[in-house]
Amino acid sequence: MNALIPVQPIRYRQFVSIIAAQFVVFFPHVFHLPVLFSVLAFITLMGLWLMARRRKIFHSQPPKFYQYITVTAGLAIILVTYRTLIGVDAGVAFLALCLLGKLLELKQRRDSYIALTLSLFVVASLFLFEQSIFNAAMALLAILAIFYALLQQNINPDLLYHHSAQLKTNIP
Repeated sequence: MNALIPVQPIRYRQFVSIIAAQFVVFFPHVFHLPVLFSVLAFITLMGLWLMARRRKIFHSQPPKFYQYITVTAGLAIILVTYRTLIGVDAGVAFLALCLLGKLLELKQRRDSYIALTLSLFVVASLFLFEQSIFNAAMALLAILAIFYALLQQNINPDLLYHHSAQLKTNIP
């Protein structure tokens, strides 16, 4: 690791905001992606949320075999459903699978930035299927959830506590 860039672990509240945003991101895609893929995404997100909730602190990622199984199952679902990896439908499903894979290997804050940026692309891919008011509303809701999660990544509770303590001492 580069000595100039300190390791910034993901805190529990930040991780929960990321997972909550992903539920909002994946919801509109349920209508366009294969049912098995949607079930796989839901199980993966629920597993990550339950893992973090049980520990009450996010300090490590799930075992690697879980990531391998998820990605392999997702690729198999895409290949069986679309019979190719080329095309709009298969490409959007593969992009969503890449997002799931990245969520399974979140370790540091920079990984969360990558996952949330990838989430914005998944939201934008929603408009490749249809442009309706419902899709626009769901995309707006997903973008707001992603921005909230990005905002949570930039909040450092240690600094907030330090600054609030300084404010309390300076008030007459």
